[in-house]
Amino acid sequence: MTQTKSNVPLKTTSSTPTRAHKKRYLRFILLFLLISLLLPSIFIPPWLATKGIEITSISGININNGFVIEKISVVISQYRLRFTNISVGRFIDNESAISAASWRLFAEKTDIRLPTAVEDALNKQGIRLQYIHLFDTSLNFTDLSSPYIFSAHARRITTAAFHSDGTELRAKQAVNDVDLVLATQPNFTISGMIQQGDFSLFFPNLKKSPHYPLRFNKANFSIAWRPNSTPLSIHIAKIEPTWKTINEGFKQYVTNASLEMDINRPTKTMMLHADTALLDQPTRLPSFIEQPDNENKSIHLGQTIANLAQLPFKKLKVKKFTYGQLILEAKLVLETPTLQSGKKSKLARFTLKGKALAPNPYNLNVHIKHLNKDDAYFTGLMSGPKGNSLNCKANIRFSQPLPKDLSCTADFKNTKDITERFKLNDIPSAKLTEPIVITAKQLESDEKNIVIDNKVIDAKYQVDISLPKSLPVELNHYAVYIAGLFSKKLITP
Repeated sequence: MTQTKSNVPLKTTSSTPTRAHKKRYLRFILLFLLISLLLPSIFIPPWLATKGIEITSISGININNGFVIEKISVVISQYRLRFTNISVGRFIDNESAISAASWRLFAEKTDIRLPTAVEDALNKQGIRLQYIHLFDTSLNFTDLSSPYIFSAHARRITTAAFHSDGTELRAKQAVNDVDLVLATQPNFTISGMIQQGDFSLFFPNLKKSPHYPLRFNKANFSIAWRPNSTPLSIHIAKIEPTWKTINEGFKQYVTNASLEMDINRPTKTMMLHADTALLDQPTRLPSFIEQPDNENKSIHLGQTIANLAQLPFKKLKVKKFTYGQLILEAKLVLETPTLQSGKKSKLARFTLKGKALAPNPYNLNVHIKHLNKDDAYFTGLMSGPKGNSLNCKANIRFSQPLPKDLSCTADFKNTKDITERFKLNDIPSAKLTEPIVITAKQLESDEKNIVIDNKVIDAKYQVDISLPKSLPVELNHYAVYIAGLFSKKLITP
């Protein structure tokens, strides 16, 4: 009996842990969790620092549903990144062309601040750009060692560009469904594909520059920050400008456009190619383009061609170019190659061949060939559906907007065809048996022609006009008025 009573408490003691044991287990669990949290925070930052990654702040660590950090700020190659709700995991993809295994980072929002050197370079171009915002981003690291090469996908990326002097409102930029590949060595390079985007273009160095919004679809690009250059290449399947135009309801679009340039030297390196470009004059023009007069909302054809010929492109080529009602389905080519010392360079040229002046357009063929860096030779031909034509030739000096000499041959069957096109109805018209030839030669003098803001204030020309031997004139509306003058009776006092 005594043995039986003594065995009962022994079994109870071995099957149920004492309160001291429970406290010991609890302390062990807490210590394990503390070490699990402290060890990464102690050893990971120094290890990342050896990889060129610096963690500047971290808060809100959660391990309930995987390893999640509410906010973390890091610096990678002078790029400051701030992540919100970030998680990290190991990802295996045996079909990957780069690596079967990679580290994948997810973030609801990522803010990227450009390095000071990049911001300063943009400021010199008249652009103030700081933070780039990425939403629902995933980053794939194949290796956490320098040089860093990783890919990224973002549902949406936004930023805002400002004029450096702060005179204009910010120009919002946004792209959607973006895939990127980033490399930090030998130079920081970003390349990628964009499914859709909305941009607002402006002229950075121009005070009070108008903003020109547009949207585009299916684009790929590449940009690299090198010591002496910043090459940028872009290809876009379709662009749809949405700025207001003088012809209400005019549908604008550009297809298969490619742009290459060095951002540090844009005007000397910019090359643009496109299959089709249907554009119209914006209601607001930049100040460096001569504004139309009060009687006309649009720039006239000659001024439009002159503006095209002076665009700041190294090369511009459009297979089918339409500009409002002035130029229709024309081939546009502009080449201004950089002169290289000691080498024979190809001279600049401008070609515009198509139709002009809708709705009943004329055939148009304009060609400007540069003779040297100061002079060029111009030829232009317009021919109408009724056999009318205007053929002009001129020698141009770039220091003056007017030609040194000009010769035009107007071969019109009836001037009425021209006056009616410009809605000059009922004015006298003439049937031409021979062409009218006009020649003008700029006179040289001791005083130079005065040019202010690309406008000639004073210029002297010798003008010769060759008319047909006979010129039958139809008075039209004025015939009734003149007949009435001669039908009045003469009254004597």
